[in-house]
Amino acid sequence: MALDYGRMAGLLIIQHCQDPTASKCAVDERRVLFNDFGNEGEPGFAETVIISRDIEIVRYLGSRIHFAHVSLRRSVELIRMARKQGIQITAEATPHHFTLTEEVLKSFDPNLKVNPPLRTADDVKAIKEALKTGRLTVLPATCPAYRGR
Repeated sequence: MALDYGRMAGLLIIQHCQDPTASKCAVDERRVLFNDFGNEGEPGFAETVIISRDIEIVRYLGSRIHFAHVSLRRSVELIRMARKQGIQITAEATPHHFTLTEEVLKSFDPNLKVNPPLRTADDVKAIKEALKTGRLTVLPATCPAYRGR
């Protein structure tokens, strides 16, 4: 509904991509790793299922969306494919998602508990590549969709 109203008003909708149902999923094998480090963990599909869903909604409505805090290679791939099809999407990543991997969680430092959680070295590599190519930005204010607003 927000995407439809946003389209009618010419507004950009910002989405924090996290499916709360998927976030509680106990079948993800990575939860064992995170529980060992004192964190609940979150399966990656909690992010990608929202991105996939919203890409389809934006395609249908012709609206615009900005994905906040992208943290996975698969998310970057979904965004790239959608943009190739002309879907109006922008996205950003936070500094800790392109500088830290889940391995730092072994320190049990509570400051490292972030949302979305830290990801694999492969995900960090994909985020860095997307930043270099302009598929992702670091700060929402640098996003072309924000200019002049």
